[in-house]
Amino acid sequence: MPLAPSNHKMGSDYRVMFIGDSLMVGITSSSGRGGRNATIKNIQDQLGSAARAVEVGNDNNRMCGTSGLQIDAITIAPYIAIQVKQYKPDLIIIHIGTNDCTSLSTTGLPTLNTSMSNLTVLLNTIRTDAPGCKVLIAKIIDNNTAHAEVVNFNAELESLVEARSDYLAGTLDHVDLYTDVGLYSPTYWQDNTHLNPQGFALWSTSWNNKINTFL
Repeated sequence: MPLAPSNHKMGSDYRVMFIGDSLMVGITSSSGRGGRNATIKNIQDQLGSAARAVEVGNDNNRMCGTSGLQIDAITIAPYIAIQVKQYKPDLIIIHIGTNDCTSLSTTGLPTLNTSMSNLTVLLNTIRTDAPGCKVLIAKIIDNNTAHAEVVNFNAELESLVEARSDYLAGTLDHVDLYTDVGLYSPTYWQDNTHLNPQGFALWSTSWNNKINTFL
């Protein structure tokens, strides 16, 4: 029988919070929920009867975030500080930064350093308000209009994560959606930014493979 994760009390709900923008919302998926259904099912399969996987959050069918957000917007109330304190998630799953990259490619702002500083605020806020929570953050998927910006963003994200004490402690890790979903292709993208159902299948597989070794 599967066991409850080490940060969780057996028999109680296992609270999962998804944080992100339109890609995490899943606006171009057939369900309007992207890969979240498949991820919750996979987590439940891992938990078995030890706990019940439930989504928590105030936005977009039980998540934290909405379309168009840059990282700085998601670090402020009501997104992180209020919702993390309210729901006390056991696992947080993050894909954020696409809108930073597309804005940088067209306006020059926010700079990469600014995005990384805001990402640090995001991770620090989570760790302060939910110290025992496990956190998975994505190296974001490719973008047809901001490819170079995405590559640079992901390199900095990986370095930032791996330098943190919670990474070394095993409560924070990154998942390489950029590699697993692959370079931009009309086969898997609905438009320059968003995935189609076939793309979300790759997205879900990437998340689930990482989750299976992380819980």
